[in-house]
Amino acid sequence: MTEADKSLMMAEMDKAAQEAEKELKAMSQHITVPIARWWQKRYLKAGHKRLGRIMVAHAKSMNGTKPSQWTDADEEE
Repeated sequence: MTEADKSLMMAEMDKAAQEAEKELKAMSQHITVPIARWWQKRYLKAGHKRLGRIMVAHAKSMNGTKPSQWTDADEEE
């Protein structure tokens, strides 16, 4: 991979991250705040990459499910 290829890839990733940030900020804080607090509590010991892998694995395991199949931790307490 050339330096030009790397620069292009990084620019595309930066653009995708900006789009992701906009989407995150548009989401309900009832969704984003608990996740952000969980991340902040864990990232210093586990690292961003490991937490990211956990999130991707969880998303994959939930693929094809519907909201009616989800539980709310608040409702279980």
